[in-house]
Amino acid sequence: MPAGDAARRAAILVTGDELIEGRVADRNGPLLARRLGERGYSVDRIVCVGDDLATLVDAIRALAAAHDLVVMSGGLGGTLDDLTREAAARAIDVPLVEMPEGRAVMARFWERLQRTPPDREWVEALLPRGARVLDNPTGLAPGFEIAIGAARLQAYPGVPAELETMSGLHLPRGGAGVRLEREVLVAGRAESDVAARLGDRLDRGRDPLIGIAAKEGFVALRIRTVAATVEEGEARIATELAFLEEALGEAIVSVRGESVDALVARVLLARGETLAVAESLTGGLIGHRLTEHPGISAALLGVDVTYANAAKEGVLGVAAATLAAHGAVSEEVAREMAEGVRRLHDADWGIATTGIAGPDGGSARKPVGLAWVACAHRDGVTAAESRVHPGSRSQVKERASCHALDLLRREIARGDGTRGAVDGG
Repeated sequence: MPAGDAARRAAILVTGDELIEGRVADRNGPLLARRLGERGYSVDRIVCVGDDLATLVDAIRALAAAHDLVVMSGGLGGTLDDLTREAAARAIDVPLVEMPEGRAVMARFWERLQRTPPDREWVEALLPRGARVLDNPTGLAPGFEIAIGAARLQAYPGVPAELETMSGLHLPRGGAGVRLEREVLVAGRAESDVAARLGDRLDRGRDPLIGIAAKEGFVALRIRTVAATVEEGEARIATELAFLEEALGEAIVSVRGESVDALVARVLLARGETLAVAESLTGGLIGHRLTEHPGISAALLGVDVTYANAAKEGVLGVAAATLAAHGAVSEEVAREMAEGVRRLHDADWGIATTGIAGPDGGSARKPVGLAWVACAHRDGVTAAESRVHPGSRSQVKERASCHALDLLRREIARGDGTRGAVDGG
């Protein structure tokens, strides 16, 4: 390992057959990576290994030889497939011994439950000789830390809630600097288009480093920097944000990783304005997103799922002639839906969705994934946009719900009443 690196190197080793077989998604690796980064470590890999002793021993030795810190999750329980303790002991060539501190962690857990533990449970207090016990305030199994060559190995239980608490308490710092991150969400642009606009700002050798990835119908940009002080880091991030705002303009949803539904809820409540929603394509997803936010009842007056044409006519007042002339999936119907639901609930704003979620029902003129969204305001101005969203039926619905909320976000921000129809392509 190179001496004097500003950011020490760390690797993450997650264990469990359920992860290897795809039955359970790994939540621990990303959490540990984020927390290690915040503590000044450079994380260059997350390795997933099944419940096989020889494979675990090999992985521990290989990762420890190339890193300053190896952090493991999983395999600390009391069943036959919980192999982390034994694998660590074999990798270091030390025996397992009962640790009084580990037994104390377990005893405290059973006392809280007012139960007597079965004898077999105490196996979890057997740890590699020379290890330091890591307290587990919320669960049964103690973690441990031990030296392996020039590296350190930390092992945590695989239960996500326990690991989250324990890692917050026990993960060490990896450098003198302060790592800061900021997530910027971008809507309505392809990842390739965003990358082209940013150019060499995405070069991997930069500090601040800007990473780019797709995220739930948006493009997520993550700005990362390691600085001597928080103030220095914030100044660097501010410079990058100024560039991004110039390059991407109103396509930026949030500069603090705030979801579009959270932002819309916050803005409506702050302005004292109200919203009504009409959903055909999205089937209530917009309402679900908004009602996840406390206090939204002061702004959200109603959500009407008008899937059938008869509901669009009878509930929202969409004209039968409009449906006959243009079809349910059209700019004209989206506009009348938004205007109708706004009138129905006497809201300041109305938004609506209509489209083809698939997998069937598309045509050359109206392909699967086509969504029209519209936004109407009390002053009589209505904006409408179309996009063709890729993906499965559920993905099309999710992306269209985000699109509709983002159109509302932009219309609130514009506030000039000059926007009409925009084909988003």
